[in-house]
Amino acid sequence: MATGCTEDHSQHYCRVCRTKDSDHRASNCPTLRAICTAGRCIGYHQTSTERGLQIKQSGVMQPSASGAAGCGIYFAIRQNETERKAKQKGCMVTAEITMSKPKTVWRADSSNETYESLSAEGYDGAIVHGYWSGGEIVVYRPEQVRVLSVEDI
Repeated sequence: MATGCTEDHSQHYCRVCRTKDSDHRASNCPTLRAICTAGRCIGYHQTSTERGLQIKQSGVMQPSASGAAGCGIYFAIRQNETERKAKQKGCMVTAEITMSKPKTVWRADSSNETYESLSAEGYDGAIVHGYWSGGEIVVYRPEQVRVLSVEDI
């Protein structure tokens, strides 16, 4: 049984590392801790060809108008997870994300998160769990994102 799990089931599936018989919950996944080390992690974002070109030229990603965790810049933890998350397709953005203190939230609770609410609690981003398509990394300021590459797909 996964530490902290209150469900009565024989196996616990971790949505982050995809272990079918996990000894941990997604919010405590060692894979996630390894992905976001020393305040930095790599994330993937799929967008339209037009938007990809704008990002490539400017090197800047802007927060979305809305999202599960408010207006933010959203990334998948794995490149292949962007297929199920992307609203627009054509380019893959790979970026280095800076978060010194991310808040880990479950998707059902994430709609209450905003940059202002997280900042007031001392957080500078969020890692949202509970999506069948994989976890999401959310930051709220363009300065937290360094675009590494923009590739046509």
